[in-house]
Amino acid sequence: MFQQRPSSGVKRAADGLAYTRLCALLSIASLVRPASADTLGSFASDRHFVIGGVPTEQNAYPWVVALTNDIDANLFQRQFCGGSVIADRWVLTAAHCLFDRSGKPIELSTFKVAVNASDLSNPDATEIVVTNMYIHPNYDPLRENPMFDIALLELANDSGVEPIRVSAKSSDKLVGLDAKVIGWGAVDNADPTSLKFPVELHEALVPIVAMDVCNAPESYQGTIYPNQLCAGYAEGGIDSCTGDSGGPLFVNIDGVVQQVGVVSYGYGCALPNYYGIYSDVPYYIGWINQYVQVAEPEFEPEPIDLKSVASIPVAAATPSDLASSSWMGVLVLLAGVMLRRRIG
Repeated sequence: MFQQRPSSGVKRAADGLAYTRLCALLSIASLVRPASADTLGSFASDRHFVIGGVPTEQNAYPWVVALTNDIDANLFQRQFCGGSVIADRWVLTAAHCLFDRSGKPIELSTFKVAVNASDLSNPDATEIVVTNMYIHPNYDPLRENPMFDIALLELANDSGVEPIRVSAKSSDKLVGLDAKVIGWGAVDNADPTSLKFPVELHEALVPIVAMDVCNAPESYQGTIYPNQLCAGYAEGGIDSCTGDSGGPLFVNIDGVVQQVGVVSYGYGCALPNYYGIYSDVPYYIGWINQYVQVAEPEFEPEPIDLKSVASIPVAAATPSDLASSSWMGVLVLLAGVMLRRRIG
């Protein structure tokens, strides 16, 4: 069952200041004609994908949870992000889910975690109070490429569900594996002003892509880092999207389901050559273990020099575009890099 987002006055926290700034870029850039109009035209036509997923079987993934605003509305209206139970009282999610439009962390009292909510109309879904949230210390809501986009939520009560196993394998050992991404995100983004969201949890199969492919000139142009993971298809058509943020990307290795990623962002949704970008969960095993022991690291994470990270990734512009386009045209392309949280 699909529904349009209700046109009520219910306020949802947004993707944070990065989203607001990107919208401002888009508004300014739309006043001029971009130099690469043919490229933008192909992108526009590709926005009519239904995002390639299918409804999951009831309770197939009991460890997936919904983050919900604590307001007077039904569960469907209140869901804004996803997450996964990785220990009795611990949920893994995206850091950007926990910031408001001004770039400030949201208050613990303003949201809860819903379990047994694969169907957001299920009256038996249980919402649990969050007592603590731990955002990765290197996450910066002002950075358009949301590196270190990972956070932990500590619950007031046991979730009552079997946790998902957290993978400790390095990303180079995951390349080529078929992974699943699940969430309540948009299934049709043809009209960005009126996205269609499902009531039922959806899943999609996306292969994990090598870093050099994701960083190729026709894709993200070297703006993806070792603490991020890429998954999807070169031809597009299947992808996570708005509303899936914080949800899990997982694989099945030798019969064991293991979480390898957290939905973070991407250039548009399901566009050719622009894969979904996920926080690389195994990269953060050491950080997670500081709060709750989940696995023994199998590799040493590659350090990242934050000073060398560009503040605005030019993921949507090719070298020829940058050489021939006005800066305003480039802004049009940059504005497509969006976090994947529901927006009110």
